[in-house]
Amino acid sequence: MKSSFLAYCGVVLLGSAACVAACANSGDESNALEERDAGRNEAVVHDSGERGPDDERDAGTEPPPDAGARDCSPSGWCRTSLPDEDLALKDVWAVPGHAFALAESFTLGIKVLEWKDADAKWDYIDDGTQNERGFGAYLGGIWAPNANEIYYGIGPGYIYHGRREDGAPTAWKWSRTALADNSHPDVVEPNDGNPFYSAVQFTALGVFGTSAENVYAWFTNTIYRLEGAGGPAPEWVAEYTLDRSASLIDHVFFHAATSTSPGTMWFSGARTRKLAPGVDIASAACALLVRRTAAGQYEKIADGTLASAFAPCAVNPDSISIGNGAGGLGELHAASADTLFAIKHKREIVKISLAGDEPSVVTAPSITAQILPTTASPPSLSSIFVASQTLWVSFGSYVARADDQTIWDGGAYQLTAVSTNGAFIGDISRVRGDSNSNLWAIGVRNAFQKTAP
Repeated sequence: MKSSFLAYCGVVLLGSAACVAACANSGDESNALEERDAGRNEAVVHDSGERGPDDERDAGTEPPPDAGARDCSPSGWCRTSLPDEDLALKDVWAVPGHAFALAESFTLGIKVLEWKDADAKWDYIDDGTQNERGFGAYLGGIWAPNANEIYYGIGPGYIYHGRREDGAPTAWKWSRTALADNSHPDVVEPNDGNPFYSAVQFTALGVFGTSAENVYAWFTNTIYRLEGAGGPAPEWVAEYTLDRSASLIDHVFFHAATSTSPGTMWFSGARTRKLAPGVDIASAACALLVRRTAAGQYEKIADGTLASAFAPCAVNPDSISIGNGAGGLGELHAASADTLFAIKHKREIVKISLAGDEPSVVTAPSITAQILPTTASPPSLSSIFVASQTLWVSFGSYVARADDQTIWDGGAYQLTAVSTNGAFIGDISRVRGDSNSNLWAIGVRNAFQKTAP
């Protein structure tokens, strides 16, 4: 039984039979997350052997030609076969002909999966070491530069790297390296409840790059670059640490990264302040945006400090404000060389335009107000993806799309039916792909692929 899920059972009252069973059989493993690998500074190398809508339609979209052969929705989302039912897929990364996913399970722990279009199924490719004692308190996302190389993050602050020889179907070799926590020790921003039931996880650990030779990671308040990537002895080197503070109430987290060109990287996150006992540190936050230039210089674009839980963020010197009021940036996507999209405070989608001397920020209409106007507690936004001027958004058990050219002026979102039969499909944690003709929507016990625009 994976220790991370037992910890979640203890703090979240879900009334779930699976959760009750997990806690009842926890034994002495409940303290596993408090342990740390004695060799965490060395690389270790291993060898691996709400209810869905019934009748929503995309206007003008017909089922793909193979809809009769596959279990597909009217909007072209096709269910794919998972190796086990008890999987909550948390992140996915697509490359031509392949996709890679991270999953959590009450019975299997953390799993890494690969999809091959040629085989039309998912397979496990991990070596099992990610489920050793002390690992798996949280996940940090997955990224792949090509079909034969993968990186992913896993608590407590490790980056896994997997490689295989081109053309070798199963010979994955894995290594893991610990990143130093340059902030308050062992502090990572908390997630929203139990990860098996919550799609929104903006943890302060991740990895992203522009190629196999240009790879970055972040952990709490530090950004790392992989020196010697692709070589025999790569090393994670800290390039930028933001405002290391001795204060116990102030903290900085990086949450996501994107790129607008091979030489320019963007990192988003939050500056938080725990204002009083019982105040959620995640809600008392200000948006943070940092740019790494092609010359290797880091620049703060947006930064602010929160004076109180009810006051807007005070803009720090030489930075801009992103949207009104408080809220960190938990998701980031580059739409063009000077345009970024982000999820702010898990509720708003903002467009950050950086062309010219005066950056501008525009907030899109509320997607939940349009799609779920009568819902008392609308779900948080879990992910965004942009391709060919189409904005895709996941929230709760829904996926919607919008025209990037009109949505900022009051345009409408369009709900796209993901469920293949109108049945409940659980939360969607991520919508992502490499184009509008190769999209994935993943979540609890489900992975849907859309190959028709």
